[in-house]
Amino acid sequence: MSVLDPVFVVFAASRRGRVVRYLTVSDAFDQRVVGWGLRRVQQIPLRRGMGDWEAIEEVAAIVRGGALAGISAEGTVGDGRELLPIQKGAARIALAAGAPIIPAAVWGTQARWSKRGPQLGPPIRPTVAVAFGRPIPPAGDPRSRADVRAHTDRLASALGSLVDSVRLPGNGLAIERPSDQT
Repeated sequence: MSVLDPVFVVFAASRRGRVVRYLTVSDAFDQRVVGWGLRRVQQIPLRRGMGDWEAIEEVAAIVRGGALAGISAEGTVGDGRELLPIQKGAARIALAAGAPIIPAAVWGTQARWSKRGPQLGPPIRPTVAVAFGRPIPPAGDPRSRADVRAHTDRLASALGSLVDSVRLPGNGLAIERPSDQT
C-alpha cells in the first residue's frame, strides 16, 4: 500500500528478534545517501523484470542461510483500493530455497505515504497494523511455470485474507481483490 510498508515489517520482525533483508529496486542503490543506507543494512538489490535466475539463486542462498528476505509481492505500490496481482518472484525464490513464505500485511501506511507521494496533515500519527500469516510451505519446482503459478496463487489467497484482517475501519478505503485472486 505504501513505500513505508517494508519499514513497518522490519520493525515488527525485529521485535521478534529477526532481521529482514528486503529486495529493493537496484536504482535506489545508485542514490548517494539512500544507497549508502541500503548497503549498510544489507538490503538486496533487485533488477526488476529481468527474470534473473542468478539473482533468484542469490536470494535463495541467503534464505537457506537462515535470513529472512522481504519481498513486496505486488511488485509496486498500488492506490490502496485493491490488492494488485501478485508477482511470481516470491514463489520462485521460496521454491528455490525450499523455504516457506511467511505472508505479511500492512495497513495504514497509505495515510502517510500513498502512491501519490507523501501525505501531510491529519492524522499526525496514523494507526498502522502489521500481521504475519501462517507459513506457506514450498511445494514444487522453481522452474516449473505450473508450480510457480500454484505457489503464487496460494500466496495471493493468503495475502488477500491477511490484508482483510488488518484493514482498519473508518479510513475510507476498502480492499477489493481482483477476481483471479479470490
